Amino acid sequence: MIDEHLWKLPGIKRRLIYSTIYALLKGLAIVGQAAFLTQALTAAWRLQINSAWYFATLFFFIFFCLRQFFDWLQTRQLSSFAAKTAYYLKQQIDAKILLQGPAIVDHLGSGNLLTLSYERVDQIRIYLETILARFTDLMTIPWLILIYVFWQNWQSGLILFCSLPLIVFFMIILGLAAQKKADAQYADFAALNNHFLDAVRGLETLKMLAVSQKYSQSVKTASEDYRKKTMSVLQVAFTSSFALDFFTTLSIAIEAVMLGIALINRQLPLAPALAVLIVSPDFFLPLRQFGEDYHANLDGKNALHELSALLEMQAPKRIVMRPADWSQESQLSLSHLSYRYAENADAVQDLNLTIHGFSKIAIVGMSGAGKSTLLNLLAGFLQPDQPNPAFNLDGQSLMSLNADSWQKQLSYMPQNPYLFSASIEKNIAFYDPQASRQRILAAADQAGLSPFLENLPNGLDTQVGESHRGISGGQAQRIVLARALLDPKRRIWLMDEPSAHLDIESEYALKQTILPLTDHRLLILATHRLHWLKQMDWIVVMKAGRIVQQGRLDDLINQPGELKNMSDSLATEGDLHAAADI
Repeated sequence: MIDEHLWKLPGIKRRLIYSTIYALLKGLAIVGQAAFLTQALTAAWRLQINSAWYFATLFFFIFFCLRQFFDWLQTRQLSSFAAKTAYYLKQQIDAKILLQGPAIVDHLGSGNLLTLSYERVDQIRIYLETILARFTDLMTIPWLILIYVFWQNWQSGLILFCSLPLIVFFMIILGLAAQKKADAQYADFAALNNHFLDAVRGLETLKMLAVSQKYSQSVKTASEDYRKKTMSVLQVAFTSSFALDFFTTLSIAIEAVMLGIALINRQLPLAPALAVLIVSPDFFLPLRQFGEDYHANLDGKNALHELSALLEMQAPKRIVMRPADWSQESQLSLSHLSYRYAENADAVQDLNLTIHGFSKIAIVGMSGAGKSTLLNLLAGFLQPDQPNPAFNLDGQSLMSLNADSWQKQLSYMPQNPYLFSASIEKNIAFYDPQASRQRILAAADQAGLSPFLENLPNGLDTQVGESHRGISGGQAQRIVLARALLDPKRRIWLMDEPSAHLDIESEYALKQTILPLTDHRLLILATHRLHWLKQMDWIVVMKAGRIVQQGRLDDLINQPGELKNMSDSLATEGDLHAAADI
């Protein structure tokens, strides 16, 4: 139940000390409460309602209030610690995702990452609020009570001492069963998250292909599997709760019978027997509370374990390189570049390519050819597999391009541009938050946004979001383009299918905007739309993770090979526009 990563959280040891102190104070208050209640009840039984009775009753209420007060202090300080730790963990997740880049999304799945950042962090918060209190209570209060019970009646103390290990042993057996089922449940939960998010993202495509109903059955099947796993965990939870209540009740019952016999035989005075019976339920209370919260804490423990594994993932090594601003004379060479995703076949392998100055390069290939992987390697998001340097930048041999001085020169335009939940102005100023409004307007005008902004009541102050609320895909791409234009130091543009989700008119308009802006920049464009190739200086054709052709368009289009096959395929399928453009 106590995850080893719990002790690595900042401030955990200090909070554990505080919680232990509060638990000790609660234990002393419980003993004092039981002692004075015993005195009051014994005096009432003997009809001795005098100053001693009032004194005992008053101190019983004082110790009762102290017990609640110490419990409140313990809960308050742990709740504050849990809230601060949850916020800290969210910051760590964000920093880790930013550091790892797209590789971590490919590894864990975006749905699982989203759940981990919100729901699982909340489970960790609940876990931290309860586990330290339950742990310190269990380690201190029963032993204080046990000393008090032995002092009152050693036979009763022996019964409590012998029953506790048996109950704990039985709970361990049930706990191991619950752990196994909870692990299976969580694995299904992670798969369901990724499955459902993929379905939502691809809903438009699924409807277009008339398979949305069929895919909904797939989601329903995954959901039903998760429901069955959850019910299996609940069965163990109910069984363990019943067993815990049964054995604790049985232990107290045995103790009550023994005390009753001793009272009848006049072997024991009333006061010790009454004190033992009053305090015995509190002896088992920490264990019962620990058992009641076991399954909620198990979820939090699993979440903390997974989150810790995420945070302990080896970060990409930052490359230190000489500052090298990209210019017309710059050169980047790729030598035998390879990369493999975890447990998958090679995504790209043995790539050799040389990139010169301010040129326009198209990376062409069908879906799955490795175009996006190559772009991610060029952006420094992924690290090559081979032991020898795969890159040479102006004479510098580099293992990867994961360097600040390189990435500060990049602008990246993905297939689905991300817009933050903010104004258009703040979205454009992402790379340069201190940019003046005049510069932002100039960048927007260069990106062809002026007519669009003039039709908006609030212009640059219009609020947009990650779902592109109120704007088309083409306008979203133009906002990202303006974002790149605002920072003149970013002279390397990487574009991954920027027009993949646009209609032909929007795509043509975006193309006419982008191309004139690349005269003094390096443009690397990944696409399977062949009509872009006529304006490119160099064509790189990929298939199955390899570069199968490269050269100028005029030289490649008439040669037998993958590019000619793609062009002939488009003409055969009726896309004469794309085929004719090349």
